[in-house]
Amino acid sequence: MSSYQNTPEINALYQEQQQIANAIAMLDNDGNVSSFVVSPAIQRSPEGYPLPTTQMAVSINTIAPSQELLDAAYNALIIRHNEISAELEALGVPDAPVEEVRKRGTKGNK
Repeated sequence: MSSYQNTPEINALYQEQQQIANAIAMLDNDGNVSSFVVSPAIQRSPEGYPLPTTQMAVSINTIAPSQELLDAAYNALIIRHNEISAELEALGVPDAPVEEVRKRGTKGNK
């Protein structure tokens, strides 16, 4: 059973997972990856706090993304969905969402 102190983290995980599920559904319905953002690695202090960086994130707009890019994005979304399910389960969330098991090329199969 999760504790109340985990509520903000649980809510954030549920929100992220819902956004991922929406993106997967769009790709399942011939959606497209029109842009993505690449961010610099987060460096941490010995105490675990994020350190400032001078690098800026880069936003990429795609005009005609390749099938390889679409497949990679789809599979990365499935992997993150599964990771969130495991995180929720580890936090003791009852009835955490079931893991997605499909990969690109098996659309609609769970």
